[in-house]
Amino acid sequence: MYIWILVIAVVILYILTQVSSTAKYHIKYIGYLLYCIFLTSLCGVFCIFRPGSSKNIFIAQFILKVIKFEWLFGLDIQIEDWDNLLNAKKPFVVVSNHQTAIDALVLLKASPNGTAPLAKKVLLYVPIFGPVCWLCGTIFINRKKGKSAIDIMKKVGREMKEKMTSVWIFPEGTRYQLDKVMAFKKGAFHLAVQAKVPIVPVLIGNYRNVIDHKNKQFDGGVIRVKCLPPVHTDNVDNVDTLVEEVQQLLSNEFEKDLEKRSSIFENIQPIKRD
Repeated sequence: MYIWILVIAVVILYILTQVSSTAKYHIKYIGYLLYCIFLTSLCGVFCIFRPGSSKNIFIAQFILKVIKFEWLFGLDIQIEDWDNLLNAKKPFVVVSNHQTAIDALVLLKASPNGTAPLAKKVLLYVPIFGPVCWLCGTIFINRKKGKSAIDIMKKVGREMKEKMTSVWIFPEGTRYQLDKVMAFKKGAFHLAVQAKVPIVPVLIGNYRNVIDHKNKQFDGGVIRVKCLPPVHTDNVDNVDTLVEEVQQLLSNEFEKDLEKRSSIFENIQPIKRD
């Protein structure tokens, strides 16, 4: 009885995805969020044996391969020049542009073992997701204790060196789908300079043809990821200049990638730039 109800529900949902692009967007996006909950729950079972270790990321990566998340959602994450990231001197700071929640799976697929995201401490209290992120070594920061960003990053830098943990940061501060790389906050760069570790810029190319929140489209397709050569920070004495340099590197690569694939976006409604 229950099996037939499930089958009928799946058939109805499939039909909806074929007759309405908006319905397809909502169904696939909700499915993606449910998948993330399932993934984090499953990871938590195994990560509990080595809590707080960034090396637990390999568990999530293994599960991603087994469950074939890319096939499930019609995604194809292609990583170019991955050696720039895999062979960078550890620990390092990865900085990347941020478009949607899909970037979390880009991070998981691209990260070398021993890499952890840097996240706001409020996320630690999100049911299931927060505790499992902690189990996987995510470094949480609390900006509400009156400490400056520099003081917070000094603490993170010490933790990186002690545990040899590399950190992945989205320096735009939040998600944007505005067909460009937005301005960067300075925290990631203060961290790299104070800890004297390299910065590895990682570009996530424009993928509004894959998922477009504003226009409610979720068609699937290729997500292009490009790892740029490490930027060394040993002799940096001006963080503002470093921020501008790395932001410009990623912005230029974003524009180049968009230009190469301009034909893909011909029929996609543009988003007004601020």
